[in-house]
Amino acid sequence: MDIIKVNIPEQEYSRLNQLYPEHSQRADPDRRALEIVKYYIKSKDSSSKVAETAGGDLEVTVRGEKTTMDIKGTGDLDISWIQLKASCRPSLEKLKKGTHLYRVCSLYERIPQFYILRKPDEYDELPGPV
Repeated sequence: MDIIKVNIPEQEYSRLNQLYPEHSQRADPDRRALEIVKYYIKSKDSSSKVAETAGGDLEVTVRGEKTTMDIKGTGDLDISWIQLKASCRPSLEKLKKGTHLYRVCSLYERIPQFYILRKPDEYDELPGPV
């Protein structure tokens, strides 16, 4: 599992806060997480192609290699192992089929954090009950 912290520039942070403010009817943590991951991918390689798929996943193509990402978010500053493991049992099947799981926390901070699982054995190695 990888853990990545992303420093969101002020302009992008302001855009996210306008679109998905923390305390409003438009608050949508998974949608904000999706936008943060899209920003991160494009900031790493501007030639990347990013497309949303049904169900809130992303399909990303970087240098000809295609990856599907299942993305969920929380405003919590960190994520508990139980939350990461127990809440994504259905996502384990996606992981087995090659989908990368992105769990984004600290959504409303300037430096959100991603937990990325890329292989089923990473899921199995997480501590805590299933």
